[in-house]
Amino acid sequence: MGLVEEAGRSKYRLTMRLVALSQTARRATSLIDVVQPFMQALAAETDETVLLVQPIAGLPVCTHRIEAERRLRLSFEVGQYLPPLRGASAHLVMGAMAEGERLRYVEEAISRGERPPVSGVEGFLEEVRRDADRGWSVSREEIDEGVWSMAAAIRSEGKFVGSLSVPCPAFRMDEEKSEQIIAAVRRAARQISETLGS
Repeated sequence: MGLVEEAGRSKYRLTMRLVALSQTARRATSLIDVVQPFMQALAAETDETVLLVQPIAGLPVCTHRIEAERRLRLSFEVGQYLPPLRGASAHLVMGAMAEGERLRYVEEAISRGERPPVSGVEGFLEEVRRDADRGWSVSREEIDEGVWSMAAAIRSEGKFVGSLSVPCPAFRMDEEKSEQIIAAVRRAARQISETLGS
């Protein structure tokens, strides 16, 4: 899981990933207490895995998950960083940034080796703007082949604190199913936001 690394013959040391994981746990604990029942209800309603994704050091990180009961389901590790320029949750994390910060964020991610967005930088920033305005995003095979995902923003007292996301195998998604999941995730995120004072 990348929490320890070799430090010589028969010696190991903790990695920086453990530091990020502990920061994630500290920041997320109270929010997790609030979102847990909503996530459980959403997982039961959609029969899909549900993720809580929060910005940690400016990057999207899975901080909590409720796994679906299905035999074939998608799984993300808690503490796992998600790609900064791909996926529905990444759009919302970027959307919470000031307009000027977004371009810097994209340029820095590309300079660190991230793949440039397929739609080009300007097209990508327009998609982020649209998703931030409406408070939700959909992605298809942006992170992993065969994966469709929907995410909706969670706000506390009007401020973005994370996103609720439902990644699904794309083969299960037709127009009717995707509309049902979009509606369910948006409703759950709105209920969480209301509970948090937004």
